[in-house]
Amino acid sequence: MSTQSTSIFTRLFRILHLLFWFFRAGYRLFRLREYNQHSKDVMQDLARSMLKVLHIRIEANPNNPPFPPVFLGAANHVSWLDPMILMAMYPTVFIAKREIRSWPVLGAVVARTGAVFINRNSRNDVAPVNEAIVRSMSAGHSVSFFPESKASDGMALLPFKAALFQSALDSGLPVVAVALRYCDRAGRRSTAPAYAGNTSLLTALWRIVSMPEIIVRADCSEPLTLNAEEVANDSARFLLKDKAEAFVGAIVNGEDKG
Repeated sequence: MSTQSTSIFTRLFRILHLLFWFFRAGYRLFRLREYNQHSKDVMQDLARSMLKVLHIRIEANPNNPPFPPVFLGAANHVSWLDPMILMAMYPTVFIAKREIRSWPVLGAVVARTGAVFINRNSRNDVAPVNEAIVRSMSAGHSVSFFPESKASDGMALLPFKAALFQSALDSGLPVVAVALRYCDRAGRRSTAPAYAGNTSLLTALWRIVSMPEIIVRADCSEPLTLNAEEVANDSARFLLKDKAEAFVGAIVNGEDKG
């Protein structure tokens, strides 16, 4: 973790600025009536403005291939910032726990983002979730998720789970694997933004506003698909998962951890 830090005044100013952002974001999202191109533009603008508030800069690999029109995004999970990072890079909807939909105000706001709601406590919900993801992608909306299922400290990849890769097979659309690495302003890998283990949201937020600048390196794979023989395999979703995991793991587990 970097020893560089901001002043108390700067940290408090960023938190106040972030609170203002939340009120503005909630107002803009609540005015949306359906998830469409306008909604995508609004969400991408809000994501980029949040990153600006927190002095976070995305450094996308210049060799990243163009994103397909619609795809299933699979990224490693490090921070509560991850969805904002991905949304700033490309228009996407996310998977959210079903309970959020019934929350006052917030549930209505999240629903307007096109979120796919799931029951995380039931293995029987996997098939309906895949069906919901397929419907969303068939309607022209890319969907992103974090196949590690929980956050790491960002220095090593956790094993991917294969279940939701089935939606890419069922829809006939590709997977794009995304490797995220959080760094300080000197370009050194940092665990400060991580929301892993017993780290509380407030602790993670305080660490983030304490960093003068956060650089997020983002590497994206070519569209990942299977050939006809692989698709016919009973373990097809595991083959697709392995391809995504291999790409992300090679980068996240790399040597640039100084």
